[in-house]
Amino acid sequence: MADQTYLKLKPAFTFKARLPRAEVELPRPIGVLSTGSQKLFINIKALSLVSAPGYSPALEAHTLIAAGDWATTDPSGKFARLDVRAVAATADGEHVNFEYVGIITMTEAIGKVLSGAADAVTTRWGDLVVTPRFETSERYKELESKVWVASGRFIVGEKGERMVEYRVSEVVGCQE
Repeated sequence: MADQTYLKLKPAFTFKARLPRAEVELPRPIGVLSTGSQKLFINIKALSLVSAPGYSPALEAHTLIAAGDWATTDPSGKFARLDVRAVAATADGEHVNFEYVGIITMTEAIGKVLSGAADAVTTRWGDLVVTPRFETSERYKELESKVWVASGRFIVGEKGERMVEYRVSEVVGCQE
């Protein structure tokens, strides 16, 4: 019999963000921190947040104003720490502040995507892991009182366009 005291994940949302093309707009270096880590700013061009089928509350939101990632790369180059902030408007006219922190395991495939390499391909799920949080209007307030986790990947389109995609899950407590 499985241990029922572990938390469960309930599929909730798909989050997608279109990234700038490397030849047009590279990440902007902010500077080197006292730890030796490099701080970068990555402009997120467009985003969408859509509920998984059957998830309540049903939500569809898209970029309202600029979004960005204040990323920090480890001196070793093996990991990057994310600090993403975005404001989106829902289809019903509400606003959602969507933020997440997390970690990217900097694989060779991810390095190619982020550098704009011509041979970059869509990456595997799981090398991006984040913990989102929401601030919303009264209509979607229940999102503020939940714990979320997400697994992500980078997608490379046929014309070289790049996107990050996350599957966001609600963490559900055990019911003993």
